[in-house]
Amino acid sequence: MFAVRRMRLSCILLLAFLMSFLCAVPAFAEEAPADDAAAENPLEGKSVLFVGDSICEAICEAAGGRWETGKAITGWAGRIIENNGMTGLNLGKSGASVSNCRGANMVVNQLAAQSQVNTDFDYVIMHGGVNDAWDSAPVGEITEGFDGPFIYSTFAGGLEDMFQYAKNTYPDAQFGFIINFQLPKATYGKLSDMTEYVDMTIQICEKWGIPYLDLYNNESINEELKGTTTTYLHDYIHPNKDGYDVITPYVEDWMKTVADGTYKFPSEEPAESPDDASEEPSEAESDAVAESADASDDTSETSSEGGWFSVGSVVSLVISILVLIAAVAVLTFTLLQRRKNRSK
Repeated sequence: MFAVRRMRLSCILLLAFLMSFLCAVPAFAEEAPADDAAAENPLEGKSVLFVGDSICEAICEAAGGRWETGKAITGWAGRIIENNGMTGLNLGKSGASVSNCRGANMVVNQLAAQSQVNTDFDYVIMHGGVNDAWDSAPVGEITEGFDGPFIYSTFAGGLEDMFQYAKNTYPDAQFGFIINFQLPKATYGKLSDMTEYVDMTIQICEKWGIPYLDLYNNESINEELKGTTTTYLHDYIHPNKDGYDVITPYVEDWMKTVADGTYKFPSEEPAESPDDASEEPSEAESDAVAESADASDDTSETSSEGGWFSVGSVVSLVISILVLIAAVAVLTFTLLQRRKNRSK
């Protein structure tokens, strides 16, 4: 009778060992790395409306041969729509300005015209300012409130008026504004130095909470575009096919941050501490920091969840071993006792 009970007890202990071991095993398994390729594309299947001037419209891309394909894939707008399986429109128009320096050919009127047809877009991406700089339009002043009136004979007033109209007319859309790249060899108006227009654009975008892509102050893209040549800028102003191939990844990556909510205004980025900026670490301190970082990396590899030496995994393993020892002991004692009884 006691032998049977011991057998049952040993079976229970072995079962307990098996369960605890199975629970411990996952703790030792390395977490599978995230599959970046499988990550969801936040732009996939969404709708977008692009508005702007001739650079947005891509009037000079024909010179690079893109239009010869017979496909309506022009500029960054067409490429982004195609690359991401989106639906959308590019209403950019040659000569359009943000202020009324070009009369009724204002970017805001592209939004107004489309509002008569459809306002159901996931994204509304705006671009402008080049023709304002071309005509040396007055920059103007930023207003204190959001109700206006806005003096759209100035660049600042026209930009605020456009943002107010866009938000009121396309209430369900996410917005963005593209600040143009540098045009150092352009000879018209203030095109070779658009700094004052760019600075005002940044202020107004941040005031209205409009995410912006600052291509003007992006050293990387301005170096790639070789603005002092016509390699990518057909006439030192308008990109050709190869120029749009350079620009598109910048616009596309930025749009994805707007879409997935990871975009941050530069003013929201943590500022570097003055003390940190002024104090350069000595060579010895740098070595110590490097050694500390290496030790930290080693520790993180062995003590993080899923590592070989994490507390949870060690405890689970110890419990499993103890249960196994107990089960084996009970089973051995039971077998010896049964053998002893048989020999009597």
